[in-house]
Formats: sequence, C-alpha cells, structure tokens
Amino acid sequence: MKVTHCFIIAVALTSLTSAFNLEPREAIILSDVTQGQDPGGRGSYFGFSVALHYLAHENNAWLVVGAPRANSSYYNPEQITEPGTIFKCNLRSRECEELFIDREGNSESLDQNSEFRYMDLKNNGWLGGALDSQPTYQAGRQAVGVCAPRWKNQLYQGTYLMNGACYWLNSSLPNAPAHKKLPLVQFSKQTYPIRGRRLFFYSHGGAGLSVHFSEDPTEMLIGAPGVFNWQGTVIRLRDAGLPPIGEISRRRRRRQAPVSEYQMFSSQFIPNPYYTSSIEDFDLFGYSVTSGKFLSSEILYAAGATRGAKSLGKVILFAFPRLEEMQLEVVYEWVGTQIGENFGASLVAADTNGDGFSDLVVGAPMFFRDDATDMGKVVLYKTTLKQGYVTMEASDRRYYGSAKAGARFGTTLAACGDLNQDGYEDIAVGAPWEDDQGAVYIYLGSLQGLRPKFSQHLTPQHFSVPLSGFGMSISRGIDIDVNGYPDLAIGSFLSGHVAVLRSRPVVSIAGLITSSPTSVALNDTSLELLVCFDHRGFNAPSELGLKGNITLDYKFLSPRAFFPDTNTFVKSFSQTTLIGEQRCKEYAVKLKADKIDARQPILMRVEWELDHSQSSQLLSQPIMDPGHLASKTEHVGIITGCEKDGDETCRVDLRVETTLLDQETVFVIGGEDKPSVTVTVFNTGEPVFLPNVTVSVNPPLALLLPNTHNCDFPSADNRTFLACHLRNPIMPHEKDEVKVAIDISQLDDRATNSSIRVEVAGEGTEARPQDNAFAYALPMRAEASLKLHGYSKEEQILYQRLEENKINTTTTPRFQHIFSLKKSGPTPVGEVELIVDVPVNFTTRGKSSTFVNILNEPETNFQQQGFQCRVVGASVRPDEEPVGDTFGVPLLTNVSEPEVKEQQIISSMESKDTSLEPVKLNCSNPLVSCARFSCLIKSLPASISFAELSIKMSLNLTVLAGHISAKGGAVVQSYARAKILSLNPDLSFVGEKETSFVVTTQVQPDSLPGRGVPWWVILLAVLGGLLLLILLAYGLYKAGFFTRKEQEEMKAHRAQVETSNYGAVNAGMVGD
Repeated sequence: MKVTHCFIIAVALTSLTSAFNLEPREAIILSDVTQGQDPGGRGSYFGFSVALHYLAHENNAWLVVGAPRANSSYYNPEQITEPGTIFKCNLRSRECEELFIDREGNSESLDQNSEFRYMDLKNNGWLGGALDSQPTYQAGRQAVGVCAPRWKNQLYQGTYLMNGACYWLNSSLPNAPAHKKLPLVQFSKQTYPIRGRRLFFYSHGGAGLSVHFSEDPTEMLIGAPGVFNWQGTVIRLRDAGLPPIGEISRRRRRRQAPVSEYQMFSSQFIPNPYYTSSIEDFDLFGYSVTSGKFLSSEILYAAGATRGAKSLGKVILFAFPRLEEMQLEVVYEWVGTQIGENFGASLVAADTNGDGFSDLVVGAPMFFRDDATDMGKVVLYKTTLKQGYVTMEASDRRYYGSAKAGARFGTTLAACGDLNQDGYEDIAVGAPWEDDQGAVYIYLGSLQGLRPKFSQHLTPQHFSVPLSGFGMSISRGIDIDVNGYPDLAIGSFLSGHVAVLRSRPVVSIAGLITSSPTSVALNDTSLELLVCFDHRGFNAPSELGLKGNITLDYKFLSPRAFFPDTNTFVKSFSQTTLIGEQRCKEYAVKLKADKIDARQPILMRVEWELDHSQSSQLLSQPIMDPGHLASKTEHVGIITGCEKDGDETCRVDLRVETTLLDQETVFVIGGEDKPSVTVTVFNTGEPVFLPNVTVSVNPPLALLLPNTHNCDFPSADNRTFLACHLRNPIMPHEKDEVKVAIDISQLDDRATNSSIRVEVAGEGTEARPQDNAFAYALPMRAEASLKLHGYSKEEQILYQRLEENKINTTTTPRFQHIFSLKKSGPTPVGEVELIVDVPVNFTTRGKSSTFVNILNEPETNFQQQGFQCRVVGASVRPDEEPVGDTFGVPLLTNVSEPEVKEQQIISSMESKDTSLEPVKLNCSNPLVSCARFSCLIKSLPASISFAELSIKMSLNLTVLAGHISAKGGAVVQSYARAKILSLNPDLSFVGEKETSFVVTTQVQPDSLPGRGVPWWVILLAVLGGLLLLILLAYGLYKAGFFTRKEQEEMKAHRAQVETSNYGAVNAGMVGD
C-alpha cells in the first residue's frame, strides 16, 4: 500500500525559545497513515521508533517509522491483531508506504526436523518497537534493523514462548520479505538445568527490546532482557565466515572478501549471563544497548540493566568473551543513585569532548526530587587521559533539562553527530511526558564534554499540529539535505506524528572594537572607535548581514561618553561581513568633563546578531553558535595622575574636620534652634576619586539633606545615616566641605548628649586612615516645669446639727476633688507620675471604719484621651445616687449588717466631742488611713499641656460623727504630687521636676443654736442708741446744716424756672 500522507509546515513562529539550528518552522510533519482505518480502535503508536536512512550513492533519503500497535494492511486483523508495522517514507517525493517485511502469517517453519522449528504468533508482537539504521554504506550494505520483542513461538501446544524476533533490510529498503532473525527459538535452550530444576533461559528472552548497529558494519546488537530468569543478555549478530571474536584484533586490518547478503548477520553469539557475576536475576540486562571506541580503537559495548544493583539500576561496559559459556569481560560498571530511577533505560555513545574516544551518556528517566517526581536526569561518563592511560569518569555535571515533574527527561537518547561542526559530537535527549506533551533537548559537546546548558529546547508549541508523546523516539543525526549538517527525526507516538527537522548552517562571528587613543586624560573630551567584523563557518555564505548596538560606558550608571550625532550613549548599526575578511567602521565619541570614577575604565561594548532581512530561504540562513560570544568589550583607561610614582595606585591622604554651629551654645531639646555641623575634607596626597563623606547620628536624632551636594539616605526610611558625594576628584592640596543640619525635634527628656560621627573615604590607598573619621558630642539640655492646681467641687459640706452634740446622719453628701497638672517648657517629657492620697478610713483599736467612699473610677483627661490610674487602699463603689434627690441613706462600707439596720431607724447620733475646732482629716493624722491614686502620664509634648484627674467621693456622716465635734466639724484634705520619671539624670535640666498641691473640703454644721439674752443687756443697748442719735443731730445743727445759703438759692432758682415755663405755655395757647 502506497500513500501520500505528508505535508510541510512552514510557519513563522513569533517565539522560539532556546532556538538553535534545528529549524522547526520548516519541519516535515508525517502523520499516522493508519488513523481512521479501524473506527473505535486504539492508537497505533506511530512514531514510537524512527530512523533516518540516506543513500549517498543514490542521493535519496527515507524515513523509517515504527508503529508497534498498528494492524497490518497485509493481514486480516481478525486473525492477526496488532502485530505492529513499519513505514518507509521517501523524503524527496513525500510518499509513505507500509513495508510487508514478513508475509508468512502465523505459520509453522518449513524445517520440520530441526530444533529451531517455530510457529509464528505475531499477534501483539510489537513489530517496530525498536529500530536502528546504519548511517553509511559499508561492506556492501546500509541496513535497517527492526524488532518485535513480543513475538511468540506457539509451536508447543499450550505454551507461548516470547522469544522475540528481529529483521534487517538492505540499503534500498525493498518492499519484500526482510531477513528474519530468531536467535532464541532453539528448543534445547528454552530452559536451563540448575541443581535439579530447570529455569527459564530463552523462553521469555524478549529479543529486540533494543537494537543497535555498531561502527563495525558487519555486526548488529540485540538486547534480550528476559534471558535466563530475566537476568538479560546482549545478542551479537555478525557476518558468517568472520574470524572468532578473540582474533578480531589481529585480523581487523585485513581486507575481507565481500559476503553474500545471505551471509550477512547470519552468525549469532548469545552470552549466557549465568557466568557473569555482575548480572543477577531480574536485572533486565540488555534493556538498552550501544557501542563505541571508548578506551582505544577497539569497539566496546555498553548495556543497561534498569533493575540491577537492587533496583538502583546498572550500566556495564564490556567486551564479548570467546565462548558463550564464559563471563563477559566487564571493563566498567556504574550504578544509579535512587531506587527505581531506571538508571540505564537509555544509552548513547558520542565523542562529546573531541578527544577521539567515545563518551557514554546514560539516562535515568524516573529520577526524582522532593518537589519534582519523575523529572529524570542524564549522566555523562567521559574519557580522561591520566598518566598516559585512558580512563572513564563520571562528569561533575548533571543534566535535568527544565527539571519539570513528570517529564521523564532521559527516556530517549540519540547521537546527533556534530550539529554545529565545531569538532565535538552532540546529543539529543527526549522528555516525552514534559507538560503532558513532550520535549526534546539538544546538548552540544565541548572541550569539557557536554555543555552545562542545553542549546535548544524543542516543544510541540514550535509546530502547527498538536503533538503529544513528543520525544519518545529520536533518530541518529543524518544529513538528508546534503548541506553538511546532520538532521533529526523525532517521534510523537501518542498523537501519531513524526517531525523531521533539518539543520541550518552555523557561523562564528569574530567582532573587534578598539579605541584611539587607548587611554584618555581627565580633561580629554573625545576619542575614535573602530568596530570590525568577519565570519567563518562550514558551508557558510560568503557574505552576511549583521546588526547590533554599540554601548558606551557599558554598565556604568551615569555614562561618561556619548555619540555626538545622537547625543546618546547607545548607537544601532547595520553592516555586512565577508568570510575570512575583516570589515571595519569608525565612530566618533565625545567624553564628559566629569569622569566621575576615573579609577574605573570606560567600557565600550559592541553586541551583534545576524540580519536576515535580505534573505528569503529560511533553511539556508545561517545561525550563530550559542557557545560563541556575540559581544566584545574595549577598556578605555583614564589617566588619573597617580602614575607618577611608577604605578597606577592612587596614594591619597584624606583628613576630616567638623565644626558645630555656635559651638558654645547648649541646644535646648524642643527649642527652635537647629544645630548643624560643617564637615571639611582635605586631601594632601595624590588625586582622590569618588570621595564621599558619611554622617551618622543615633535615633531619635535625624539628619536633613543638604542642598549643596549630591546626598542621599542609603535606606529611605532611616534618616540617621547620610552619604554625600564630594567634588570629584579632589586634587592634591584641595578641600571640599558640606554643611549638614541636624533634626532634634524628636528628642525628649530621655535624650543623652548624642554624638555625631563623620567619616570620609575615596578610591585609592589611604596614607593615614586614623584621621578619616571624627566624632563630636552634641551638647543639649532639657527645659520643662510641672505645676499642680486643684479645687473641691462642693467646697463646704453642711450637716444638720440637731442638739448640742447631735448630727443628722440621714444624708450622704457627695463631693469631688479635681486636680490639674500643667506642663510647660519647650522640652517634651516622656513620663510623669501623678500620685494623690485621699483620707478614707478611721483606724482605732484595730478596727477600721470608712468615712469617705470612692465613687466610680476616677475621671482622667490628657489631650482628649484618658490615662491609666491604679487605686490602692480603698474599694471603688458605683454611684447609686437616686435621680433628683441629693440625700439618701448612707452607704456604709465597713459597718456590719445589724449596724446598718440600726442606722436606718435612728435619725440622729450623738457626737463624742464638744470642741469648736475642726478636725483635720489627712494622711498625716495617725488615726486616718488613705487611699492612693497612682497615675502615669506619657508623652507630654513640647507645648504647654494639661492633665486632669477628678475623684468623686461621698461622706459617711455616721462614721464621721463618732470622730469629730458636732460644733467644730472637719477638714478633708487630699494631697497630690507629681514628678518627672523619664528625665535622664545625665542630662542638664532647667525647670521644676516635682510639684504638689492640697485640695480641702470643709465639713461643718449649718448653724449654732441660741442660749437667750438678759433684759438689762437689751435696755442698755436701747439707751445707748438714743443717746447717740441726739448727739448726731446736735452736731449737724451746730454745723449749719439746717440753715445753708445754698438751700435758699436753690429754692429761688426753682421758682424762676417754673414761672418761665408757665408764660411760654400761655402764649402758645393764645396764638391758637
């Protein structure tokens, strides 16, 4: 069956991450030709194996694709189900066809008497599960090998022997029966007798799980991991008539006569793993296989045993013995690092370091980390020459691709050949489950082996069709378009596609940038740049276009050079380059007068890339090797003047001095004065570049930015450390100074005489570093005063005195003592303690009785907020005064319940004292105990501020009556005092630190009852009053009071006025 089922994708993708010379935009995409033939059927795994096959003498290229789950169009699928198929696609004509390489069906062999008899069971045989091709035509062949590892021999009724089958096709890949190889069908070796029992030997060998052609064109290697109880082995097929294995080295150079196609690969050699101690049951040796010239010109072989070394995985490098019943000649044995990482699942040999010997690359696709399960890894074992001997050692590098969980990086390995033609062979690594779609990584070789970073990361996003399982198979690198660079085929088996990627030429661009002059003086203002390019490369175009940028003073924050025509420090350019011939261009450059840091050279950098704007053929467009620099930098030195003593080191001698404004002044904390310090920097040595001075203080001091210099705070939220750039440079015997103001607004009375620290530095070697720093103490003092005031709300409390010595105790008088604390002065105060002592109890004969009750918590106010007070020595009672009634039953706190009931009945109590003097009730009275209010007021500001404390109290007259005179009353005195707690004792202070005040409430009777006045006292008073009146009248008479001239004048004047008024009125009336 011949079909045309391929198409070319040529789309311009906007983003090709990690792009190199395998060009996905021109990829040939081949899809599964069996899709749709079996409606509802499962996928054929088209692309599970791939091989590129190029015949140089015919100049024709094919792609061979394995589809191990496909139904063959040659068989009836109901009889032979999913035997697997292979397809041959002509990459020139874009035609694909299925190859019918075995047309016998499930039939018995013709040889009925041989113990090599068999009967095919091709169902689910997985033809195309493994595939390889010889890269060149040698020894009369360029074979393709394909295997069906699940092929079974059903000759013995009731027993299916999964021996595996392989085929090889000659160079033209004819659609005809291929050469069939069944190395494990020998009846006598299906089991092996050991200690009275027979173990599986060939019966489940699974020959063809891996297949490989070595550099010797006459041999073909087949992995059979199920041989001998799944220990596994590697089968070697060679041409018939070749010398025994042990004589190969002696006869290798002899010219051998051509052999017939029938004799090719007809001699088989199957080592028995039982004799090799390195191989144990269930190791699966032969899971992968490769070969190479690792240590000499002799070919050695390597095979993976993924369950070897107790499931750590194992790889063995070996030579075949002379006889099958001899142990393998083990040269090296390497073991994995994690159980179950499948170390050895894939192998490839390539000369990655260019020393002429093959290096071995091993895949462990199930390697994991805590944060990435089944990410996979690849390990390189490279050849090394030590003391004249070639050895192999593991590279220090490990390769993980993108280190993505579930990617299974290292499932497939392939030798790409030399993709960039630099003399080092390269490899491709498949990660078919990366991001659930798959990926392929390209690693280039180098002198140290594989480069640490992949040069290309191919993902399905680079193609126009949806791919999955991408990277499950990768072909050898074969140059199918004859441009001198190998190409690759990559299988995407889950989606049923194969992508053929062709390589673009690789070039190396040599760039050069030089300046004239090569160094400049401090006062130089210009120079010339010369930028030159040429290129080299295998099969590269003779002329290439370049584009790029020239950057002046590269990486310098404030570039010191610029292009005069654009007034910028970056210029874009475009020019052409010839292969092997240098082309140059000149550019004028201007230099700034301020070289800033002359110790740092001016870096001139040119960066370039290929310009393909004039080219139309994408595959012919070269690409630059990612391992080669695409930039060049020229150092233009600055002559500093430090070279006079024979070296370029500037030997500077900086000295710093500080001067405080008004040095004799002591600054008042919170005052209006702003202290400032003037820092002067002297240089008595060679020129100093990038001089800078730092000023620091301790918080809460802060610094203010000067406006004369370029200063800043290194930490934006910290204003205690200031850095200033001084004049650059400071030449010998010159100086510079900067004035820095200090912010003391955040200081309070807790401050100390903080120091100001100044330090100067610059580029160069300092002669006397001891005078580069200076510290100065800032003299300060605090000014603040405290003043207490207070009053009693209800200055007098009057009680009713009923008799000579009785008081009415049915009332409960209430009163308040209110205190006001004033803080004045410019200095903020951190903490002030306010203490008020209030008399509350009488204590006599060990018994305490309360005469003053504290009602509610004290009311406090400081800047519209309260402050905390703690009460000791009394209980705070709720105020239960009835609304609208100022009197009520006394609230007794220290009287028993019978006493309370008694006082509710009795309306008066007899006083024990008859004195007229009031009793002073304060804390100095030995019979009185007091309650103490301890309050803490914080953060008193620089301005005048007030704090108020109000204590509400009630008077228990019942208790008070027993301790005072009903006639004399009492005086209740509260004593308050305040002091500054936060004041630093070492700080100079002006003001009042402490203050006190006494608030008094008078308690006295409302009146004094009368005693009666004698009659003679009243009579004497009346007579005395009459006598006094008579004497007063006589005195007035004698003074003329009753006959005064003024009195007569007043009477006459009044009469005149009255007469005048009368006449006027009458005249008016007549006129009417």
